[in-house]
Amino acid sequence: MKIIELRRFRKKMNLSQVQLAEATGYRQSFISDLEQCKRELPDAFIEKLKETYPESNVSSYVHEDGYMGMVNVPGQGLVSKDITLLRALEMLSKAQDEATQALRQYNEVLQENALLKVEIERLKGVNEVLKNKHGIA
Repeated sequence: MKIIELRRFRKKMNLSQVQLAEATGYRQSFISDLEQCKRELPDAFIEKLKETYPESNVSSYVHEDGYMGMVNVPGQGLVSKDITLLRALEMLSKAQDEATQALRQYNEVLQENALLKVEIERLKGVNEVLKNKHGIA
């Protein structure tokens, strides 16, 4: 999959998303989606950039996914693989903490349940003693 450093290209050309959209005939939301990697990069867009900005070296901004340790992360754009791995580890750590907390709560419920069963059995015994004492069948 191809990736484009579109934000860097825009900044180098001193363009806003709106200006780039107007110049290329694409919607601003399309430009935003490309920058945030919410959609794949169409070859037609690359060609339109080359046609619209012939003085710029558009090809130098277009790479294969994984270029210099960069990957497309939906909603975040181009991100270093190292940062992506750190975020993934942070998410896993948080999920592990949440799972550990849920397991603690589950074990507490099990312990309470066991205590309640013991108490129920004790009360059944007390009930039987009282029935026998008062002659209740």
